[in-house]
Amino acid sequence: MFCLLTLPAIAADRCTIVAGQGCGELRVGKSKQSDVFRSDGDEKRYHDDGLDLNFGKDGVLGTLVIGNSAYRTNLGLAVGDDEEKVRRVYGIPQKVERFTLSKGENEPIGFVGDRTLEYPGIGFIIVKKKVWLILVIP
Repeated sequence: MFCLLTLPAIAADRCTIVAGQGCGELRVGKSKQSDVFRSDGDEKRYHDDGLDLNFGKDGVLGTLVIGNSAYRTNLGLAVGDDEEKVRRVYGIPQKVERFTLSKGENEPIGFVGDRTLEYPGIGFIIVKKKVWLILVIP
């Protein structure tokens, strides 16, 4: 017996991560929650594939968080790469600081990772000198 399961296009083609833009059909600052989560289970499938989509109050994708090494940036970096490789490929970060996890807009609840290397449109959360998460921001 065969069962055909339709997944979002993103899961099938492992889109390329582009700073300031997104990954495949997921566009930070543009994609609407109602367009991305078209059917029941879409949110869980994205999450299970290592993608966390953070939508603003306006329902627009504000941040895309990638935690799956199968996805690569257009410059070839992925989760699991060395911090040194990030710096070689992207250069000197605009900012290096700890990523603050917040509940809502102005309620900090803790930190994520050892530090975040921030570049225009993209950030790399580092844990033990390795990329743990990639953030795409507008």
